[in-house]
Amino acid sequence: MGRWATKEQGVEYRRRYYLANGEKMRAQAREYRKLHPVVVTPEQRRKLHALRKQRAGGLTESRIFRRLVHAFLRQRDGDMCWLCGLTICDDPRIVSVDHVLPLSQGGRADDPRNIRLTHLKCNMSRPKKSREV
Repeated sequence: MGRWATKEQGVEYRRRYYLANGEKMRAQAREYRKLHPVVVTPEQRRKLHALRKQRAGGLTESRIFRRLVHAFLRQRDGDMCWLCGLTICDDPRIVSVDHVLPLSQGGRADDPRNIRLTHLKCNMSRPKKSREV
């Protein structure tokens, strides 16, 4: 399996570690959240946690998070492709998130000002250059 012979041993280790170091871990998490603002609103976070528990329809956590980010961007940007200006439909296969300043050029993935909703085709045809907002 991993470090432990059984999954239960790993769970027990993490539980004991958290009991012994809980305040330290919470302080580190608070500091991280201050340095890395989250795109997802508290309401969306609650939905995410509920969906994680359900795992409804075989959704993985990354798919759930992607849907929440897309919903946030649609609400913020008004259901429009940032590159071509046309309306974006609900089909997740043709929706993409574009980084204004590419990650390879120092853009941040966790900065809401650096991400925009686009059609997948528009995003794939765009050169990897920054674009002014």
